[in-house]
Amino acid sequence: MNFDLTQGNETKALIKFTIPMIIGNLFQQLYNVADTIIVGRFIGSNALGAVGSSFAIMVLLTSIILGLCIGSGTVFSHLYGANKIEELKNSFFMSFCLIDLLTLIINISVLVYIDDILVLLQIPQEVLHETKTYLQIIFYGIGFTSIYNYFTSIMRSMGNSVVPLIFLIISAIINIVLDIIFVVPLNMGIAGVAYATIIAQGFSAVGIAIYCLIGYLFLFYGLFRGMGRPEISIVLTILSLGTRVALAYILSPIPSIGLVGIWWSIPIGWALADILGLYIYKRVSNKE
Repeated sequence: MNFDLTQGNETKALIKFTIPMIIGNLFQQLYNVADTIIVGRFIGSNALGAVGSSFAIMVLLTSIILGLCIGSGTVFSHLYGANKIEELKNSFFMSFCLIDLLTLIINISVLVYIDDILVLLQIPQEVLHETKTYLQIIFYGIGFTSIYNYFTSIMRSMGNSVVPLIFLIISAIINIVLDIIFVVPLNMGIAGVAYATIIAQGFSAVGIAIYCLIGYLFLFYGLFRGMGRPEISIVLTILSLGTRVALAYILSPIPSIGLVGIWWSIPIGWALADILGLYIYKRVSNKE
């Protein structure tokens, strides 16, 4: 659902646009509270202290990524509102590279210097081991946070604040359910809470990425049909489906990847089709 912020009553449009964002913030707080309750109730006070100690580090480092995503969204919205499509496409690519590079640097830095960071923050000895375990697992999945917020910034810049909310709500529910499963019957302790978090974040990141990639692919389908070139749409469909099947066959037998390879083959197939569609569209447009 897109809200056109350039037409009609500005106040009503802004209220409709911001309500899903406010609800999203409430849901984020909800599963933070749920994490705290489950950890304190079923694991113990040391684990609760570890989660609390980790929260400050997570907020500090992820705020850098969130800040870049929000800043990118501001640039996207200005270019989208001014209908500067070519500049908008370039800004998508540049911001994606910048945010991913920074995420990689943060990820590697935390994993390499985790002991020094914990000493610097004077984490109590009784919760040191559990804090380290929790942070290591969480930062293995920090890329999911980056991907989700990047695509969220794109969608919000175009007036769509509802779809990111839907993925966030589903992610929060998954996180709470997995928390209970991993902690209570499986007795995985603090590691279970961390795994539940990154699995839920992974769902929201992959889900919103696939949603955006599908949208771009269907956009190219319509463009090529409108240009009298429906055969290109067929080629993109074949590439998208064929790549998914081929990668699934290639990746799934690898022991370290397994069934995860089938899931990753889906967004990769769409992404390749999107890239080829953009390339062909530029070539065809230049000729015409």
